[in-house]
Amino acid sequence: MSQSKETIILSFDYSIQEKQYTDKSKLNTWYYDQVFGRSTKGGNFLTALLEVGGMQFTCGVEFIKKDMLVTDEKTEN
Repeated sequence: MSQSKETIILSFDYSIQEKQYTDKSKLNTWYYDQVFGRSTKGGNFLTALLEVGGMQFTCGVEFIKKDMLVTDEKTEN
C-alpha cells in the first residue's frame, strides 16, 4: 500500500485520427465525429493518461475495431 500524499489522476481520451485517403478496414473506417458534427473516415482509439506529481505518463492505448463493416450502396462508404 502506498502512503504517498501526491494526487494521482487517471484520465481517458477517446479520439478519432482522420485518415481520408487510407483504404477502409476494421481499424480505418467511418465514425461519427461529435466535435465536428459529421462522419469522418479514420482510426478510433482510447488513450489512458496517468498524472502523478506533475508528471504525465501514457499508460495505455487501445485501438477500436468495428465488429461489422457496413457500406452505403449510394456513396460506397
